[in-house]
Amino acid sequence: MRKYSLLSVFLLFTMLLTSGISLAQSVEEYKEVIEKNNSLMKEAMLNGNAHAGIQFYAKDAISMPNQSPMVEGIDAILKNNEMMLSSEWKVKDFITNIQRIIPSGKMITEIGTFKMIITGPGMEAPFEEVGKYVTIWEDQGNMDLKIKVEIWNSDSNPAEQK
Repeated sequence: MRKYSLLSVFLLFTMLLTSGISLAQSVEEYKEVIEKNNSLMKEAMLNGNAHAGIQFYAKDAISMPNQSPMVEGIDAILKNNEMMLSSEWKVKDFITNIQRIIPSGKMITEIGTFKMIITGPGMEAPFEEVGKYVTIWEDQGNMDLKIKVEIWNSDSNPAEQK
């Protein structure tokens, strides 16, 4: 009987070890796909192309932009993004730094920091905005990730800026 319990413990340990390895591979695979998506969204934003960027959103996505009301649904997000891109404020560079990828079933949480270089009307030089973000991606199957929820905000308080 003891022989079987040792074998069971060994098999359980082996399963846990190999599942941990495959989980680590999944995190790396998700990170690679998310980095590619982020790069393509950055390119779309810098080129002022809201339609190229919206392909990364689920139809029922929710966006919670910095200092703005929540935006629900892909059509409303597209309209909001078009409005931002057509304003006099322009993003000249956008850098994300992924801190964590947390998969849970079909949902993958991306947590990171960002730095934006922005120009605006009457500015002599661009300014730098830094902050943090959370994006929840949904795997549509075959590593086709769509944004389900996103939120970002600045590290600085505009009331304290002079």
